[in-house]
Amino acid sequence: MKHERLHSDLSRSKAESRKTVRRMHGGNVVAFARERGVTQKRVLDFSASINPAGPPSAATAAYKRAVSGMSHYPQPYADTLVSALAAYHGLASSAVLAGNGSTHLIYLLVRVFAPQRVLCIAPLFSEHAYAFHLGGARVEHLVLRPPRFSLSLDRLRTALGSGYDILILTNPNSPTGQVMFQGQVRDIVRLCRQTQTRLLIDETFMDWLEEESIKRLAPRNRHLIVLRSLTKFFALPGLRVGYLIACPSVVRLLRTHLEPWSVNGAAIAVARACLQDQDYVRHSRTFMVHERAWLQERLGKVPNVSGFPSQANFLLARLAAKTIVAPQLAKELAQRNILIRSCEDFYGLDTRFFRVAVRSRQENGRLVAALRTVLGNS
Repeated sequence: MKHERLHSDLSRSKAESRKTVRRMHGGNVVAFARERGVTQKRVLDFSASINPAGPPSAATAAYKRAVSGMSHYPQPYADTLVSALAAYHGLASSAVLAGNGSTHLIYLLVRVFAPQRVLCIAPLFSEHAYAFHLGGARVEHLVLRPPRFSLSLDRLRTALGSGYDILILTNPNSPTGQVMFQGQVRDIVRLCRQTQTRLLIDETFMDWLEEESIKRLAPRNRHLIVLRSLTKFFALPGLRVGYLIACPSVVRLLRTHLEPWSVNGAAIAVARACLQDQDYVRHSRTFMVHERAWLQERLGKVPNVSGFPSQANFLLARLAAKTIVAPQLAKELAQRNILIRSCEDFYGLDTRFFRVAVRSRQENGRLVAALRTVLGNS
């Protein structure tokens, strides 16, 4: 039965790989507010999982100081930021490469490695599949099923046995919020080394659970690349700052293909200021543990909604089969200026799934009340 399910999942994804991969993203508040004729402040955006605390206070001051340097070119490869990132994680600078958001680095990996076959652990962030699909790779998916979304190492070993150039997984997973703990990820690293498969782990949301990061293993393993971002945790989506951690020889190779001046001067200054604010880091993690638990409990009491446990700053939920579907729910909430993320475009999920960011207590309360109203009426 397990082998039959694996074959079925991969067969469906082979057919999908011949189509254009769908890409949808949350966080388009500007366009929504313009269309609705309201100010952005009136919109509650639960569709993008950004730290509700906003950027650290030092980030604003750093941005203002950086304005005076706008008539000068930034550092070609953001070397001072790379040094700050390395120090923040306790790594050597030679193991870090900065880019214009993690998505920029995904496309860099496509260009440099040009894989023929890519296996994605689904569901996951759609830009990975889209980028490698555009690069000419056959993109396939190994689908994890609810309610646990757990990955069997034996199942993965069977899949990799057919020969893949790159394996991609997100940890904590987006959109499920599930985390693979270090021990399991180390087993996957060993399996990829045995099968000569390059492993790309997207740790965009790992700042919330830093102790489970595999970052320290990456500089010693040519088959492992860890992708990180300052967008979510430090609330910097508008500045686009991402980075990767890898073996120094891999970083040198990627750097030769990286466009110079990819990270602008203001982004470098702001990112460095963020990394120095340890009080912000501690407060954000403590807040998220408590507020996420509060929201998860309240969501569990909303009629026709079941939630899934999460280690990130968002929650995945599923609507009961006999109620409205997630796209319709999103439309109903949009009429109340509340945005959520309908998840039918995530490979392996369907129209019953939606995702919400964890925001402030007052905002989370408004979301729960709106859900009760809409789903109660439905």
